[in-house]
Amino acid sequence: MDNWVTDMMNLRDLVEVAEGEVKILLPEYREFRGPGSSEMPVFYNPTMRIDRDLLVRVVKFYAEEGWVFLDGLAASGIRALRVGRESGKNLKLHACDLNPLAVQVMKRNAELNDLELAVHERDLNSLIPELRPNFVDIDAFGTSVPFLDVAIQYIRHKGIIAITSTDTSPLVGTHPKVCLRRYLARSLRTPQKHEVAVRILLGYIARTAAKYDRGIQPVLSYRGKHFYRIYFRVLDGIKRAEDSLRRLVYLNPRSFEAFRLSSYPYWLNHELIGPLWSGSLEDDDLLSFILRDLNESSPRTFSEETWRLVRLLVNENISFLFFELPWECKNLKISIPPLKVIEREVRAKGYRFGRTHFSEQGIKTDMDRESFRNLLLALSGKSSN
Repeated sequence: MDNWVTDMMNLRDLVEVAEGEVKILLPEYREFRGPGSSEMPVFYNPTMRIDRDLLVRVVKFYAEEGWVFLDGLAASGIRALRVGRESGKNLKLHACDLNPLAVQVMKRNAELNDLELAVHERDLNSLIPELRPNFVDIDAFGTSVPFLDVAIQYIRHKGIIAITSTDTSPLVGTHPKVCLRRYLARSLRTPQKHEVAVRILLGYIARTAAKYDRGIQPVLSYRGKHFYRIYFRVLDGIKRAEDSLRRLVYLNPRSFEAFRLSSYPYWLNHELIGPLWSGSLEDDDLLSFILRDLNESSPRTFSEETWRLVRLLVNENISFLFFELPWECKNLKISIPPLKVIEREVRAKGYRFGRTHFSEQGIKTDMDRESFRNLLLALSGKSSN
């Protein structure tokens, strides 16, 4: 064994890091603007704190006493440790990693925080069927696809799976062949590319669950700076599987017309995107709880970025996809009207209005596209005829 590994496993050369209500020991690290590096001795990226802030709140809202929580690709174990310390629930905590150094560090971190954590030096796909968890977090470097079949098949009824995908390029249409191979879906670059990417992921998840006569219910979905993060419940039953499949559509990126999955011939049209999940991305009750919890919690248990994100996520269920304002106005050959004026007019007509976290210039509204474009033309002084 290399000397540096021996030193690390003897718990030398470790630095202490505080996050939320826990402290962890790590090999020396540097902050990464992106997803970090898989070459780090024990992976930890402080810029991903927002995920861990929200994970704690999701567990608080859904978990029942005695649930089995599994941190699937645990590295330092910070996800399981923060859940154990901050969720307020009596859970059976497990953490899994193939890296023997990470396993030793996790054991030390559990001791440091006086938490009972079962640490496994195992392949995740072999551990999940044995544990049959109620909640599994899969923070993958790249795609979570290699773990989804087993996780969906063996998670308990009404259990929750949380996944991270950092393979953003295929999902947004930069590498459509990779997307087709990996997710069995067609991606194209569109103004709504990040929401489309999340819906491609959910479409793949719904089809995977249906193979095992299970349905899904997304409860929290969002885009990070270099990743996508999705939480979803898995529900037993053929009817739930079929209900999930009915929410899958193909999308014409020019007309925004959606075609149901049963319209198979449309798949032959190379301009269509999908299959996409057309249902809700968030559980509105969960988001209301998270906002209350953040307001009542100690500021050290969440970041300002977490607060800003959740305040935007409450708008995501307003509509299937958003309007990218500069793109719409460019196609109409008009200047962009003031956002406050657009909001006032949309609401005056009885429609909902909100901003989206997927784009700084994106608008969520239940107004149909033709009516929205006519409104923009009217505000610019042009006729829709």
